Amino acid sequence: MNYEIRPYQTGDETGILDLYRQIYPQPRTLAQWAWEYRDTAAGPSVIYVICKDKEIIGHYAILPLPAFCNGKKIYLGKAEGAMIKPQERFVAVRKGFFKELVNRGRTDAFNRGIPVIFGFTSKPRDFVMAGFQEAGKLYALQQDLRLKYKTKVWLKNKLGKSNDLLEASFLDKVCSTIKLRKEIANQQIETTTGPMMPADAAKIAAEIPTQGVIDVERSRDYLEWRYQHNPFAQAFFIAARCEGKLLGWMAVSVDGGDHGTGYILDTCIEGGSSDVVLYALYQRAMSHFKAKNVSYVNCWRSEHPKDAGIMDHYIRWGLRKRVHVINFVLHIDDQQVDPSFVMDIKNWSISMALTEGRMG
Repeated sequence: MNYEIRPYQTGDETGILDLYRQIYPQPRTLAQWAWEYRDTAAGPSVIYVICKDKEIIGHYAILPLPAFCNGKKIYLGKAEGAMIKPQERFVAVRKGFFKELVNRGRTDAFNRGIPVIFGFTSKPRDFVMAGFQEAGKLYALQQDLRLKYKTKVWLKNKLGKSNDLLEASFLDKVCSTIKLRKEIANQQIETTTGPMMPADAAKIAAEIPTQGVIDVERSRDYLEWRYQHNPFAQAFFIAARCEGKLLGWMAVSVDGGDHGTGYILDTCIEGGSSDVVLYALYQRAMSHFKAKNVSYVNCWRSEHPKDAGIMDHYIRWGLRKRVHVINFVLHIDDQQVDPSFVMDIKNWSISMALTEGRMG
């Protein structure tokens, strides 16, 4: 048996997609693979494979993402598709194949000028052994939109057995959302929903600057690649405006068409946080999901205060249940990254999770 770790070669797509089908419940199509790995807005990804007698049994990729860190443009690498054929995992770990696979990809990415590599995994041990740092955790929140009756029964049971504090908390939530709706009307905030068009991408890229210490560069090319040309999910933009001025926007997607799962992807508010604008976007998103017969709505939150600030609002408005926890892992090339903002990267808001939407 001959094992080989090498870079991607034209024609490997067939073997890579066969491997996906053995591991993921929703295997990727060739069109989706090409969009996600080969034809990204920042060029082709770094891809390495493990071959056993010419059969692809392992895969690891790093997607390039242009970003800003404290106003300086850098490239981030998003680790994706780290997988080993189930029957080969013991041998791959014992002989160090997985570690070598990750290290070969990391070195190639560093040489291409990608000094920061991050990823999301439920099993960080193997990545830590390959040199990554555990930089935080990410929690999945979910809202069930299937049956209002279940919610009514749950509230009735809870309130029926509860003390005054729980009832007061529930009434406070109702009153606060009523106030927000009134404020939306008073400020004449209008929201619209629809597929992102090239003109939308150009307008958003021009009107909304990147926010936060570290953020993906929302160029027109990136927005069009991420949302308009995405074959994986139906992506829609929700825009909030007042007298024609764009106040904020939210990207949402429906995975699997009607009766699928809804995702809140990217949220961006002009000038920082605004409860009123955020609620207007959220309210419109929920209406959009219900119109699409979505069963569940998913979103991700991190431990970072900036992310929690937005997500705590979502939790108050309905996204409650923590259904999954994954780790955020990070690898930095200290030779390329300015020491003055290394700590900013390590303390980076996982708003990237919202920017990128689904986790692989």
